[in-house]
Amino acid sequence: MGRRFLTELIWLMTFAREGRRVLQKSTLGPVLAALLALSFSSPARAGNDANGDDPQLEGPIQQGIALRRAGNDEAALTLFINLEQTNPDSVRVLLHITAAAQATGRWMLAYTYLQKAFAHKDEPYFIRYRTAIKSIDDATTQHIGQFRAVGDPVGAEVRINGEIIGTLPMADPKPLEVGQYVLEVSKAGFYPLRRTVSVAAGTALTQEAVALRAGVPSPSSLGANPTSARSADGAAHAADHHAWWRARWVTWTLAGATVASATTASIALIYRNSRADHWNSSSCLSGTQTREDVCGDVRSEISSAQNVAIGTGIAALVFGGATLTQAILSTERPLAASASAGGLSLQCAPGLGSIGCVGSF
Repeated sequence: MGRRFLTELIWLMTFAREGRRVLQKSTLGPVLAALLALSFSSPARAGNDANGDDPQLEGPIQQGIALRRAGNDEAALTLFINLEQTNPDSVRVLLHITAAAQATGRWMLAYTYLQKAFAHKDEPYFIRYRTAIKSIDDATTQHIGQFRAVGDPVGAEVRINGEIIGTLPMADPKPLEVGQYVLEVSKAGFYPLRRTVSVAAGTALTQEAVALRAGVPSPSSLGANPTSARSADGAAHAADHHAWWRARWVTWTLAGATVASATTASIALIYRNSRADHWNSSSCLSGTQTREDVCGDVRSEISSAQNVAIGTGIAALVFGGATLTQAILSTERPLAASASAGGLSLQCAPGLGSIGCVGSF
């Protein structure tokens, strides 16, 4: 047993000397050195650990160590995870899973199993290698952050990249790998929220404040599929964005513009006809002079009045149509009676080249 341990120790020293330059360039350097120290425990010492390990674990553990020494970390990780199924309380197995997970870049998996190992921090094996485990913990902290959403309303679902991580208010933060995520917060009867958040590394808590606005109930609460839910939510936001269009003052403003345009067109038309009668009268004839010579300014007035009448007439038609459209679309209309929900209603509002309609149930 002692000869085997001495051989592994010599191999470790050789690895440290040959790989020092590579390790110094990598954040995993201290971790690899620490984990190799854990890996090369002699069978004699491991068997004497008062941590409840079955002596039969030694063979599979050494097999996993051999896989890691050969650079096959994926196979070693699979082996250790399978071993943990029958030995969930073996701190040694938990630490080897952490080691292999870090080696494959699976930091959340490493974090999860390291927390399980910390539950056995009073066991001899953990105490013996606490310095190495501290290096593992420090490296993991550089890749894991803590996230929490706070705000209203109470009970709203909080999702990160589509996965539910809690409800408002989140009492405990959620550990996440460092990086950017899509945050979604939703609750029936409120407009959903969707934004990008960045989770920072270390012990600092990334906290995101949210506040949902009451509005049309989310179709997702009625069993609609996600695609239709997003479409309905978009229509609801479009309708809310154009809330000014449904205001009563818009109706009166458009109606006033219609009346003003129609009145101007009528006055211009009357004036044009009056000047035309003058142009056709005998007063615009004098001896050998033509009507153009005598009443040239009258003809110019007729043309101007006619242009004003045409322009304001068209404006009156446009404003009139807008008034009618606004009056129809801004009215909330019951569609059907409902004893439980008080009826169905529909609201519509114009968009860019379209009309968005929202129903409340």
